Order: sequence, then structure tokens, then C-alpha cells
Amino acid sequence: MKKEQVENINPIYPKKSNMPSLMIKPIVQLIQQQSINVIWEQAFKCPCINIQTGQPQPNCKVCHGQGWVYLHPRSIDMAIQGDHKNFMLNQDGASQMGTSIATPQITVNGVEQGIKPGDRLTVSGWTTNESYTFNVTQSRLTNGTFIPYDVKSINEAYIIKNDDLVSLDIAKDLELDGNFVKILNPDLINETVTLSLEIIKRFYVISLSKELRYQNYYKLADKEWATGNGAGGSQEATQDVYSSSPSTSTTITYNGSETITEHTTTISGNDYPLDDSNGKDDSDNGIKLQRYPQVVDRDGEKIVIGKHQIYRLPPLLVIRRENLYFSNINLVSSESDNNSVIKDPRVSEFNDFLGLD
Repeated sequence: MKKEQVENINPIYPKKSNMPSLMIKPIVQLIQQQSINVIWEQAFKCPCINIQTGQPQPNCKVCHGQGWVYLHPRSIDMAIQGDHKNFMLNQDGASQMGTSIATPQITVNGVEQGIKPGDRLTVSGWTTNESYTFNVTQSRLTNGTFIPYDVKSINEAYIIKNDDLVSLDIAKDLELDGNFVKILNPDLINETVTLSLEIIKRFYVISLSKELRYQNYYKLADKEWATGNGAGGSQEATQDVYSSSPSTSTTITYNGSETITEHTTTISGNDYPLDDSNGKDDSDNGIKLQRYPQVVDRDGEKIVIGKHQIYRLPPLLVIRRENLYFSNINLVSSESDNNSVIKDPRVSEFNDFLGLD
């Protein structure tokens, strides 16, 4: 079958629009002012998944039965805003599962556009309290119990003995070894233990409320401002702010009067800046020149004259704090049981809508 041509059904627009554009530079500064630094890790399905059941192996030494691994940590500023209502239906009626909304910073090479549901965000240095309950099986007595949090310390531990709440001696009965709690007291076999933990605050991305955020620019001065390559059309940015990266500059004259300095800079891996050191003050006008090459379908960093161009803006994330993302109870009756599985957020969000969760 012959491929059909795409028919443009848009109206005929005016050659130039007088609608004001939203500048990228103030957005960057606003996010910087309202943000906190987080570690963003990309979520990947663990290959340990059973072919018949589709479930992860409970004894997997990579994901520890969760079914997900978190790789490629990157430091990025993120504006985490107020609580966001997220209603769901269940057998008891309507309930609300707390979420928050967040906006990542605009990065040099558009890395933030890759944030997806399931990814993990860690607020380093910010701790909170959490409880975790598990039963001591022979395997857990021998190998320890995996704790799915970034645990800083065990504050308290309790069991039920003779119908009474009994506090364990943490120094003698338990030992924290990374993400594992080792049972030092063999008398705890078959007991159910509840831990009070101090953990690093973490969030998980469950949805992208606004995945495509962008602005259309037509005027040359706006495009210069948007990419940080100019000063509103009145001055030119002639120095590259990334001195550690190889770069070249070419000044091009358009229509006999308009000029723009194009920069070609190679930034790879984790070379993108993590703090304010990526900017240099211009001694003439005091402004900080920064570059945000966010042009969609751009040829390198080329700014096209005489046509609208779309510039990418960061997505709006819906995130859920860790203690609401998966259960803090892990009781098993056999070694093949697995209560550590983290649901695929895309599936669970759809189930919420259908009232299946």
C-alpha cells in the first residue's frame, strides 16, 4: 500500500506573532530558587523474572525480589511542590493515596526529558522515620533480611512475648549490614519483628502529569535568550561557559543586520555542571551567560531564522514517597513467597482508575 502524504490542516498563521514568549532563563532561575538537589536513578526491570509467572525471583541477589534495579545515578535540582490529591477506588470505597508534584531542572543536554514512571529520586541528607515488619525464617536467620530502604540506623525493635510488647537489645540481637538486617540471636527464629528505622527520604515517579512542556519562539532575540546565547538581541555571548569542553564560535550575519554567535560544544557522560560554577559573569553587563540547547529537532545547536522553533521545557512529575510506594510488611510462610515485589507504576495507576487496587 502506497504511503499517504501528511495533510496540513492548520490555519494560515500571521507571519509574525505578537504574543509574548515565556523565557527559559527565568524558568531555570525559578527552579533553582525553589529546588532541592536529588539523586535521580533510572528504573530497569530485573532480568531474574520467571518465564512462566512473570514474577521476580525472591532470592535474586540483584533486585532482592523487588523486580527492579536502579542505575545511572545523576544529581539534579528538582522543585518538589505541595501534596497532590490522587484518588483511587477499592472495596471500601474511594480513598486518597498521597502524592506530590515535582519539576526537574532544565539540563544542558536535555537529560531530564528521560525521567519516566518507576524512576527513583533520593533526597540525600534528609531522613525520616519508618517501620518495617518481618518474620524470622531459617533462611533469614542464616542470610539476613533485606530492607528495601536506605537505612541510616535501627532505632528500636520489638516482638510480642507472652502477650506483651518486648523491646529487643539492638546491640546484641540485631546488626545492620548495608541493606540487610542480620539476626544475631537464634532464639528469634519464628518470631515476628517490627523495626523502627531512620531512613533516607526517597520518592518514586508514578506518572508524568505534563510530559510535553514547550514554548514556540519566532523572534531571533527570543531564541538567543531561550538558549542563553545572547542578551535579548542587544549583545552577544562571545565566550563559552564550559571552559572544560572543546568549543568553537562562529558569528553569522542574517538579513544584513541581525547577528548571532553560534557555539558548538561537546558535552558527554556526566560532564554537565552540577552547581553554579557553570556560569561566568560578563564584566560589561553583569549578567550570567548560560546555555540551554533545548531546540527540538535541532541541527546541532543551530538557530533557524524566519520560522517558529519549539524549545523543550521540563516535564511535570507526579511522585510518591517511598513508604506509600510499597508495603512495609514482609511476612512469608515459605521460602518461595515474595512480598517484596514493586508493582509497575504504569499498571498500578491504571488499576487505580479502574478501582482494581
